[in-house]
Amino acid sequence: MVTQEQVVEALRTVKDPETEMNIVELFLVNDVQIEEEGKRIVVDMGFQRKNPDCKACVTLAWYIQGKIIKKIEQVVGQLPGVETVDVLSN
Repeated sequence: MVTQEQVVEALRTVKDPETEMNIVELFLVNDVQIEEEGKRIVVDMGFQRKNPDCKACVTLAWYIQGKIIKKIEQVVGQLPGVETVDVLSN
């Protein structure tokens, strides 16, 4: 069964495109839950919108957030035994 440490190490390979820092170092990962005997992984993320009054900024933030979520699903989904990856984001 996959461990929380393995999931966190996989998440370290996911970089924020703006800073090139990994999402663990940026404290974007709030929690990792391993469910269904390792078949389902839930990653709780905390994304901050820089300026909610700027419509272009919000659109860009959603675009970047979507790219990060897809990468999380890809790298965590490759871990042994993982069938489902759910990313919760605010």
